[in-house]
Amino acid sequence: MAEEPADSTVLVAADLRELRERYVRQLSDAYDVAGVATPDGVRDALSGQVAVLVLDADLPATPVAEFVADVGADADCDVVVMAPDGGGADRPADASLSKPVSAAELRETVDCLVARRAYEDAVGALHAACEQRRERLAAGGDGADAEATVDRLLARADDAAADLDAADFRAVFRRLD
Repeated sequence: MAEEPADSTVLVAADLRELRERYVRQLSDAYDVAGVATPDGVRDALSGQVAVLVLDADLPATPVAEFVADVGADADCDVVVMAPDGGGADRPADASLSKPVSAAELRETVDCLVARRAYEDAVGALHAACEQRRERLAAGGDGADAEATVDRLLARADDAAADLDAADFRAVFRRLD
C-alpha cells in the first residue's frame, strides 16, 4: 500500500484494556490512533476526524448492526468489526475480522480502507473539477486553469488506484453510487 495520509486517524473501541492497547500499539506506527472503552467514548471521539473505527463486537450493549448504523449516521468513517465469528453479513461494516486478529491482518485491513477512502476522495475531487471546467467552458470562459487542475487530480486518482484491487473498486463505486 502507498504511504498513508498523515491525517488518517484510527479509533480503536474495545472494552478490554489489554485488547484495546494491543490494537492501538499495532497501528500507531502508521496512524494517529486513539482508544476508547465505552460506546459513549466512541460517539464522543467520532465527533472529530476519524478515518477508521476498529470496533470490538463485544463493546456495544446494543446489537452491533444497530450500533454501527447509529454511529455511522453521524460520522463519515469506515468501520471494521472484530467478532469471534468474523462479523457476518448482518453487520453493516466496511470490513469484518475474526478474533483473535493478528497484527498483520489488522494493519492490512486498515491500510486497505484508508487506501479506498483516498481513492474515493480523489475521484470526488476529480468529478468536482470536471464539473467546474464544464461550467467555465459553457460560459465561454478559458478552461486552461481548470484543465491543469483536472490533470493534477487525475494523476492523484491514478496514484491512489494503484493500491486497489477489483474488490476495492467495487466497494468504492458502491459507495459513490
